Amino acid sequence: MIARQIRYLAILFFLCCSSVFSVHASARIVFQDDDLADVFSPGLVLGSNDAGVEDTSIVFGKDPVPTNNGSIRWDIASSKFQIDRNVQISGGIKVTGSADFSTSTQTRIREVASAAAATCTNVNEIVLQTSDGKVFYCLATGSPGTWTTISATIPNFEAVYASDAFKNLDTGNGIFTVTTGTNDFVVDSNDWNVDAAGNFDAATVTSHGLITGQAGATVSGGVTSINNSSNFVTNINTGTSTGQVNVGGNANCVKVDSNTWDVSCAGAVTGLTGIVSTGVKTFTGGITSINASSNFATNINTGTSTGQVSLGGNANCVQVDSNTWDVSCAGVFSGLTGITSTGAINFTGATSFRMPQAASDPLTCLPGQQYFNTTTATIRLCKSTDTWGSSGAAGSNYVFAYDTTTQSVAAANTFQDVIYDSNGLINGWSHTPGTSVFTAAVSGIYMVNMTGRVAKAGGANTTLSFRGLLNGAEVPGSQAYGTIAGSSGDTLSGNFIVQVNAGDVLKIQMAAGTVQGQIVPGGQGTTLPSTQLSVWRLD
Repeated sequence: MIARQIRYLAILFFLCCSSVFSVHASARIVFQDDDLADVFSPGLVLGSNDAGVEDTSIVFGKDPVPTNNGSIRWDIASSKFQIDRNVQISGGIKVTGSADFSTSTQTRIREVASAAAATCTNVNEIVLQTSDGKVFYCLATGSPGTWTTISATIPNFEAVYASDAFKNLDTGNGIFTVTTGTNDFVVDSNDWNVDAAGNFDAATVTSHGLITGQAGATVSGGVTSINNSSNFVTNINTGTSTGQVNVGGNANCVKVDSNTWDVSCAGAVTGLTGIVSTGVKTFTGGITSINASSNFATNINTGTSTGQVSLGGNANCVQVDSNTWDVSCAGVFSGLTGITSTGAINFTGATSFRMPQAASDPLTCLPGQQYFNTTTATIRLCKSTDTWGSSGAAGSNYVFAYDTTTQSVAAANTFQDVIYDSNGLINGWSHTPGTSVFTAAVSGIYMVNMTGRVAKAGGANTTLSFRGLLNGAEVPGSQAYGTIAGSSGDTLSGNFIVQVNAGDVLKIQMAAGTVQGQIVPGGQGTTLPSTQLSVWRLD
C-alpha cells in the first residue's frame, strides 16, 4: 500500500508540473498491475545530477527472469545508445553518420526471388537475389525498379573474390562459372596457361569428372595415360558419333593388352572369342589359324548367309585333315561315309573310280545305291528299298556243280540233302565240294535246274522226287517226281525260278517211296555224274 501511495503522489506531482509549465507533449507511463497515467511535457530529461560522468538507463520490466526484461542505456564514454534486445522497426531508418556492424553476429539485407521483379524505392538500394545468390543495386525507382549487378566495372579478381590470404577461391557450392560473352578467356600462370585460342598448356592434368571437348584435343610431348590405375570405363567415339577413330600413324607400334584379348606390336591377336564382321576379312603375309588348339566349332557362311565360300586361288594346295574324313593336296578323298548330290557328279579325266566295298549285301539300302561285292567280285545295285540286285548282265552269276557217287535213300518217304562233290564253274555263289549248301552272294532272280540218274537197288517199282530248298523251306512248285522201274536207272530232272537274296542258302533234296531208291553215276564219258545242278541269274 505504501508503494502504491508513493506512485499516486508521483502522478500528482507530474500533473501539477504539467499545469504550471503548460506542458502539451504527452507521455504515457505504465505502472505495473495498475491503471495508466498521462504525463504532458515538451521535454523529458532523465539523468543524474550527481557530480561526475554517469550513464543513464531506462529499464523495461522488473521480472525476476532477466531475459524477460530489456533496457536502453546511454553510454557517456562512447556517446552511444546501447540496446540489449533485438529492435524491430516497421518504418524506415536513415543513418546520417557511420553504421558500424563490425561486431554483429549476423547482417542481412533485403532478399528477393528475382531482382527483375523487385520494387525499388530509393536509387542505390541493394537486394540479394536468392535464386542464384547475386547482389543487385537499384539504378531507377519503380515497381519493378531497374536493377544491375554489383561491380559493373572490371574489378581486381583477387581483391574482390579471393576468400583468404592465400588467394584461394571458395565457391561454396563447388560451381565456378566464367562468362566472357564474345570476349576471350585467358589464363597466364607460371605453371599452366590457356591462350585466347583455347590452347591448354600444363605439365599434368588430373580430373575427377568428365572432360568434354567439341573442337578436338591434342596431347603430345610425353606419355599420355587415360584412366591410369582407375576402374572407370574409357569411351571413344560413343553415343551418336560417326567420326573415324585412328590409332597410330603408320610409324609407331600399336599394342592392346587387356585381361581377355591382346594385340602385340607385331600384330598378333590372341584371346579373341569371336569376330563378327559385315565386310571382307583379309589375312595375308603368314599362316592364318582359326580355332587352333581349341575345342570350339568353326562356322563359315552359316545362318542365313547366301554368299559364296571360296577355298584356294588356283595356285595353292587346299587340304582337309579331320578326324573322320580328309582331302589331300592331290585331291584324294578318304573317310567319307556318303556323298549326296542333286546334280551330276563328273569324274571326267579320272583314271579310275573306286566305289564302296563290302563282303556281302548291307541289310538296308535305298534305290540307286551300289557297292562292289568283294566276295563275288560283282557290282551290287539297290533296286528297291532294302533289296539288292546285280548291276551286271543277266547270267553273270551262276553255279554248275555235280556229284560222281551213288547216294541211297536212308529212310522211305523222307527228304534228305543231295551232296555235290565237285564244282564245275561257279560265280557269285559259294559251295564247298562234298556238301549240299550253296550260298548266294548276289541278290537276284535265278533259274535252277536239277538232274539225277535215278535207279532202284532191288524190289518192286518205287517213286523218287527232287525238290529245291531255300533257307530251309521248300520252294513252291520246285518238286520233280518220277517212277523207278528198273535198276539200270532213268533220268529225272526239274526246273524252277526263285528270288534269292544275298546270303540265302539253296539246297537240293531227294526222297523215295522205299529205301531201295538211289541216284547212281553212269554213262560212257570220262566223268560219270550221278546228279547235276545248274543255277544262273536271270535278273
